[in-house]
Order: sequence, then C-alpha cells, then structure tokens
Amino acid sequence: MTWLQRYHLRRYIRWSLWIMPALAIGVVLVIAPLLRWLDRATGWSWFNFTPDGARTVLGAFTLRGLEGMVHGILTRMEPPGRGNSLVQAAFEPFDIPTLVFDFFKR
Repeated sequence: MTWLQRYHLRRYIRWSLWIMPALAIGVVLVIAPLLRWLDRATGWSWFNFTPDGARTVLGAFTLRGLEGMVHGILTRMEPPGRGNSLVQAAFEPFDIPTLVFDFFKR
C-alpha cells in the first residue's frame, strides 16, 4: 500500500460519518449481554429505579446522544480555518437578559 492510498484511507475513515456509529453498535452487541449476565449474577440494585425512573434516565442519555451527533455533524460541516462557529452557535445558551433588554430598547 502506497503512502497515497494510506492517506486516502485515513482521510476517509476520519471524515466518514458512519464508521464510528457502526463500531459503537458492534461494541454494544458484545457488551450488552455481558452486562445483563453480570446484573443477573450479582443482583445489584444501586438506584432502585422504577420503570418511570428508568425511562427518565434513558431519555436523558438519548438527548445527550442526539446532541453529540449534532455536534459531530456540525463539526464536520465547518470549513477548515474558520473555527467552530456553527458548533458554538448551536450549543450556546440563549442570553436571556440581553434578549430582554434589547427588546425594551427598541
């Protein structure tokens, strides 16, 4: 394999949006049965979640996962040399006092 082929392969892997999620799915398929077995074998009950509590935790993890996905996509879309203006704009909290004062200045 020439250096050019290695370069193109590394570039494809680095900028591809499907490779990391595919690897993550593979890791989950391996680890999930092991965690279920460990849970049954030990009988741990750290938080004593009810089904509603488990849904809340799952919703929080899902939200964070989606935020990470949006962050990754926006980072990949950013043109080189311009910083992370799209990412910063997407994840900056609203500055409520500034919005309110600007509204009343008009």
